[in-house]
Amino acid sequence: MYLEDWKGFREMGKHPNDAVRSVRLPVIVKVRMKKWTRLGTELVLDNRWMRVRRDALRSPEGYELDDFYVVEYPSYVSVLCQTHQGEVVLVEQYRNGIGHVTWECPSGMIDPGEDAFEAAQRELLEETGYRADTWYHMGSLAPEPSKADVWAHLFVATDAVRVQDAVLDAQEELRVHRVTPGDFIAQAGRPPFVHGMHVALLFWALHMGMIKN
Repeated sequence: MYLEDWKGFREMGKHPNDAVRSVRLPVIVKVRMKKWTRLGTELVLDNRWMRVRRDALRSPEGYELDDFYVVEYPSYVSVLCQTHQGEVVLVEQYRNGIGHVTWECPSGMIDPGEDAFEAAQRELLEETGYRADTWYHMGSLAPEPSKADVWAHLFVATDAVRVQDAVLDAQEELRVHRVTPGDFIAQAGRPPFVHGMHVALLFWALHMGMIKN
């Protein structure tokens, strides 16, 4: 009954662009809990980076909460890229939220008018200068489903080759690195490889056989 809410999401497994291969997974759970009811909402912050809203909610059992805050970010893409030589392409950058420099998969927000695959191709080329022949759409995950309204669309790109220099925005400062899959696996979850979505993408892709180790 309640899986009807997810019908559109499950259909996202079939990507409309024939150039990207979809990873189809069976539905193996049933959602039986009812959703909470939103009684009202108030926008408390709105800028080019995010929106913050305050929701008033009622649970199915009648409990009411009038100050639940939700952060709204634009959806983004992340690309686990493997070159034709078998190396994984990563970018080094400073992350102010945790106050540390990290090594991550190329990522970025989806621009207006783009679909996720177009954004993934663009971000990989802009941040690293690499272009890939083979693409897999792994799926879409919610990085923080409790307090953030944002989806991460995850892709794997293989047989990539460097075709140009990186093209960065004025405020971007990135360094491109190539590591072996073994080094990435060994270091995953430890500094500087601490981005949770990207570590998840690495092991997901390994499990599904999308990249070579």
